[in-house]
Amino acid sequence: MFKSMFIACAVSLCVAVYAGEDFQWSGSTMNSWKVANSKKTEFTDAGVSLVSGNDVMMIVNGLNIPATEYTDIEIVMNISKATESQMFFTAQGENFNEKSSVRFKAEKGEKTYRVNCGANTAWNGTITSLRFDPTNKPDIDISVKSIKVLPALCEWNFNTENKLNGWISNAYMINSTIAAEGISFTSGNDPFITSAKLNLAAEKFTKIEVVMKSSADSVGQLFFTTPGKNFNEKCSFRFPVKASAEWQTYTIDLTSNNEWKGVIATLRFDPVSSRDINVVLKSIKLLP
Repeated sequence: MFKSMFIACAVSLCVAVYAGEDFQWSGSTMNSWKVANSKKTEFTDAGVSLVSGNDVMMIVNGLNIPATEYTDIEIVMNISKATESQMFFTAQGENFNEKSSVRFKAEKGEKTYRVNCGANTAWNGTITSLRFDPTNKPDIDISVKSIKVLPALCEWNFNTENKLNGWISNAYMINSTIAAEGISFTSGNDPFITSAKLNLAAEKFTKIEVVMKSSADSVGQLFFTTPGKNFNEKCSFRFPVKASAEWQTYTIDLTSNNEWKGVIATLRFDPVSSRDINVVLKSIKLLP
């Protein structure tokens, strides 16, 4: 396995098998992946079982994945020992390399992993190949049930099941608590929550819907960035927030800002603009 600071993505040298509009392999269709450096390989209706050798890998070629539409890879895997896994990806004419990969920790037992390849700036254009290295150690029993390339995550629910759903809150969300209905806090000087790195095609989304409660009238603001840019007022939307003990749904028209174009890299949401307001944020959703 290549050494890297990134988290890896799975790839193969065979022609891909598709299910519906997604790029996915499960059960017997896992045999579309070519396995190398495995001491024992068995394809069954349940997937593929391996015993790792040095630098075990699975590869699939012949893909045509639009990077702005698909950003994550889901892997269902059972492994006999905790290890590090790595997913590699390539665009047309490129070779596998550390820069174009993502690493993640694999836990003992059967787990489902969602690898955000879109957070890597190399995940761009059209992805043609994937390579998955389940481990960098020999003599580990591995069973891969499925690998799926998933569309960009466009809806985030904040609750005890999903936690912050990949977003990060700042220190001005005072006494922040995650409950079944959402994330609640008292506003400080400048409360906001920032998404993980995205890789979204702006043209596919015309609205953002936010569901929340606020104890006082205020102003909310949604920021967005394009690759290589920082958050700024020009790339933002303001909207009035209503005091209510009931859920309020705020719909922001993204087409009202001419900067909403190309690839959207990150979102930032400021629920209110004043101090000492009690807020409960339930969800944020991008709409076509």
